[in-house]
Amino acid sequence: MRLPNQTRFSATRKPAQRAGMQLYGLPGTPETRWLQLILAEKNLPQARFQSVNLHRPPEDLLAVNPGLRLPALIDRETPVVSAGIIAAYLDERFPHPPLMPPEPAHRARVRLLLDLMLGTVFPQLLTSRPDTLGHLLDLADLIGPRNRLMGLDYHLGDCAAAVWLCHPSTRLDALPAPAADRLQAYIRRLRTRPAVESTLI
Repeated sequence: MRLPNQTRFSATRKPAQRAGMQLYGLPGTPETRWLQLILAEKNLPQARFQSVNLHRPPEDLLAVNPGLRLPALIDRETPVVSAGIIAAYLDERFPHPPLMPPEPAHRARVRLLLDLMLGTVFPQLLTSRPDTLGHLLDLADLIGPRNRLMGLDYHLGDCAAAVWLCHPSTRLDALPAPAADRLQAYIRRLRTRPAVESTLI
């Protein structure tokens, strides 16, 4: 029986000494694109992305992440795995600009939204026929004055919503006009951000 942190792969050499930061993941997946957007929002030019071939994973990655959990972030010699944990790590490690609200109640609301997106919406986007119409209606209801999600300044939930709304399978034409108009206005606001434009568009 293989333990959770074990894998059928094994590294043949020790990891090289690292300088900077490396994000490993499967290219084009919602979780990977979300983390790439967060890195862009944090303006971290030293961060690099490496696509992972599951049949021939990098030995350096296996040396510190033998379970091959993806996405994975290696910050110098510190491995961090799981998209939600990586996002929280980046926001704490690089607090400016902040991507979480300061008030605990607002942070809890953002975490609940991220739980829905990471646990339900993002997996749906990986299927051949995603069904996120009901969730799009819920998202439209969360857009407040000045096209701000939950009425808050830009946060990790906005980053996840940007990935969702810019996904090729996301269609707004099946939504009722008020909801579609609200989401279109929100998308226009998201696209004014250089990080969104350079990462997702």
